[in-house]
Amino acid sequence: MQVMRAGNYCDHCRTPATKSMIYINNKTKKRYCVDCRAEFRQQLILKGMETELATKIMITDFILINDPTKKTRVHK
Repeated sequence: MQVMRAGNYCDHCRTPATKSMIYINNKTKKRYCVDCRAEFRQQLILKGMETELATKIMITDFILINDPTKKTRVHK
């Protein structure tokens, strides 16, 4: 059985980083795969947020984790 290191899977659907790119939300410090990130954007739009503003939030708040095996550091 393979042991997953912290940071190389999605916090929502547990998709490993070997199957999908992983992003970290800068504000909540949670990890999202590509599908969960798209679902998060759709939820923002369904709650009444404009599409342009939701896209801007996705660009500013989500950071692509380049090497998911390393510990992620987000600087403030």
